[in-house]
Amino acid sequence: MSLKIIGIDSATGSCVPAHWRLGRHLHCNAVGIYSDESSYNPGGGTGVVTTTGQRFLRGYQITDANGEVKFTTICPGLYMGRTIHIHVRIRTWSNSSDTSTLERLRLADLLRRRHQ
Repeated sequence: MSLKIIGIDSATGSCVPAHWRLGRHLHCNAVGIYSDESSYNPGGGTGVVTTTGQRFLRGYQITDANGEVKFTTICPGLYMGRTIHIHVRIRTWSNSSDTSTLERLRLADLLRRRHQ
C-alpha cells in the first residue's frame, strides 16, 4: 500500500507546503500489534505482548518542497475496540522547541478518498 502524507503550514494563513519537516507514520501489524511497545495487551485474545526494540510498520522522512512524504507499507490490522487506522505526524521546529500534529487516519476514510 502506498501512503502519501502532505504537510501544510497553516500558521502563515496561506496554507503553504510544510517543507523540511519530519513526517512520521506508524500502525499495527495484521493481528493488531505495534512495534517498540513495552508489555501491553492489544486485545482480541493475543495476551500480553512486548515488542520493545523491534521496529516494524514505522517510518520517518523529511518532507520535500511540496510538503510530501511517501511510504510503502501494508494495510494495518484490527484490534479490539478500535477501527482500522494509521497514526501520522508532521513535526515542526521553532527555535529550541518542537511541535507536532498527530492525526489518526481511519482506513475507511483513506480508501474512500482514494476512490473518489
